[in-house]
Amino acid sequence: MTLHDLWLIIRHYAKWVIAVPLACMLLAGGYMYVSDHMKAQNFTATSTLTVTDPTALLGTASLSNLMDALAQNQVANLGDDAAATAKSDPATQSITFTVTGGSEEAAVAAANDMAAKTADAIKESLNEQADNYLNAVDQTGEASVIGDGGAVSSGTTTADRVAALRSCVFTISEAKQASSSASSGVMKYAAVGLVGGLFLVICALALMDSVRRPIKSKADIAEVTDLPVLMDGNTAKDGERLWANIQFSVADPQSVCVIPISGPARKDISSLIVRAVDGTCAAASGELANSVSAASKSLVVEDCASLNEEIAGACIARGADATVVVVRPWDDKAACLRDALSELQLARANVVGIALVK
Repeated sequence: MTLHDLWLIIRHYAKWVIAVPLACMLLAGGYMYVSDHMKAQNFTATSTLTVTDPTALLGTASLSNLMDALAQNQVANLGDDAAATAKSDPATQSITFTVTGGSEEAAVAAANDMAAKTADAIKESLNEQADNYLNAVDQTGEASVIGDGGAVSSGTTTADRVAALRSCVFTISEAKQASSSASSGVMKYAAVGLVGGLFLVICALALMDSVRRPIKSKADIAEVTDLPVLMDGNTAKDGERLWANIQFSVADPQSVCVIPISGPARKDISSLIVRAVDGTCAAASGELANSVSAASKSLVVEDCASLNEEIAGACIARGADATVVVVRPWDDKAACLRDALSELQLARANVVGIALVK
């Protein structure tokens, strides 16, 4: 199947190509919407705690480890009404709390409460460390400070160390509102349903086309026979083109047989031929008008049903000067056209071409 064939299929079955993906989108989105609203936890709030050491005397690694340990304690102490996570960032000396709860108010309150309790716990721990330093040093008040890399920094007094522990700044970015996971989930599933439905309907139509092999255009006819397509449409101009092509194939035809490969007789095609002949007479002048008028009076156009319905059409086609086979695009199959042409060949009918008419 070529891309042109695929485009013809999509255009012909445009209603299905639109309706099926939309239905899949609504089903997938509706399922996710109902599923999300049946869950107890739908709202997520986020708060951030940042600890700053203005003196730059405290070890960043030890301070980050302390912050993370105390934040995880708060997560562990959270009740079953909500779920929470705490993620630390040593580079910014911050901790992000993410709480998911059954309501927006509960999620926001829990996120802010965890950040505040963690800040209090860190502050209490740092103050305790400061007190321990004061109790452990000698009366001279001199002490060494060990940095993150294990190097000893001299020149820092116990008072400096204690001041650093007690001067940390705590900043809390509180959660103002909670986001609902329902909306994002619905949109995501709806998009998946739309794309999936489009893929499925195109695959189904392509499979059906490969099985049925309907005649869609002139290219499909060319795969079956070398006969020309004399007419593609059912307007008056198409009828004139059909009559002209018949005359190009047979000089001065006196009888024309119109036979479809399926269905009843096509009187509309014969009437187009008659109208085309009358139009030629009206446009002609002089000797040409006399000859065309005589031809139009003696021309016989036979309407026949398909050979599947009655075999009489083969007998009429055998005796006609020219036979035109009518093919209905999308309704008639390539196999039916092949069978009809084989029977007409057996009847020794003079098939001059194909009329591709809906």
